[in-house]
Amino acid sequence: MIARGNLPTMALLAATVLAPLTGATGTSALFQSTDRGRSWHRADAGLPPGARINALGSIQNVLLAGSDAGLYVSLNQATDWSPARIDSLAQERVLSLATTRTTVFAGTDGSGLLRSVDQGATWNRDAAFRGRTVRCLLALDDRTYAGTDTGEVFVAGHGEPEWTAWSEGLPVPAQVFALVRVCDRVCAALYARGLFIRHESAPGWNVATGVSPLALAGIEGVLVAGHNPGGLYWSEDLGGSWLKARESAPPSWLAGSLVSEGSGELQSSAPVWALAAGEDLVVAGVANGIYISYDQGRTWERARTGLPANSPGVAFLITEGRVFAAVAVTAGEAAPGVED
Repeated sequence: MIARGNLPTMALLAATVLAPLTGATGTSALFQSTDRGRSWHRADAGLPPGARINALGSIQNVLLAGSDAGLYVSLNQATDWSPARIDSLAQERVLSLATTRTTVFAGTDGSGLLRSVDQGATWNRDAAFRGRTVRCLLALDDRTYAGTDTGEVFVAGHGEPEWTAWSEGLPVPAQVFALVRVCDRVCAALYARGLFIRHESAPGWNVATGVSPLALAGIEGVLVAGHNPGGLYWSEDLGGSWLKARESAPPSWLAGSLVSEGSGELQSSAPVWALAAGEDLVVAGVANGIYISYDQGRTWERARTGLPANSPGVAFLITEGRVFAAVAVTAGEAAPGVED
């Protein structure tokens, strides 16, 4: 077991996970939607344009962005951003964020886990994760989970002073790219190793067949999996069976598709970089854009208004009445300007 401090109690709606991005170069931009993903405007004043935003989080009235150039905070609903005050870690590469009602966790690339109990104003390093890369985080009302680049998953419950390793049944070495809990199951997406599922009250992980995702989301008992390449899948029986996602309109869509440029038709092999769920929405960052599902991941619509034409979403945050999307603006594409 790994020693740590007390864990607070309740997770917020958003979950953000870093997904790999290959072949996309250019700048990073942050967009905000107040109409459930139908239209978007820039919300990244103060964020470094050349540094990719890997994760987004929210605690009380504070927004957080983890980037390749460190952590940034906004106190005014993304009107502007400023660097977090982290001694000697101002330029630390932040890969993952997760928030409870009182605590923010930030996973870094090789420098372990950071923790803040004052809405991101000050940060402390968790000695338990010293030297580790914490690629993904999942914070819920009763437990917090951390996935590393060495095939380890750690868990700590509310009031427990230590992290416990949940690695039995996981292949080593492996990179844990995504964690999500659906009902009483914890699901882990491992790079090039597949999907592993564990019942919270039973020991050991079991590999799930039929999918090999890098991005995961859970909503109302439905597990959504994003492949790279390979598109989007959904399961309503905790990974026992899977169906490929479809385009919600027009009615002439082809079964098992993700949306191709100009037609809205989903391409079955399109890489999926990131997923997030909350507020009755699922949002997917796909190689050619951002897609929204209003029916728990079964069908999808492409988000277009206000977004750069063919740039993937790489991190999301869903809060009450707002959706934030970090976009990697590919070379040759122009991102719409920051609104005054």
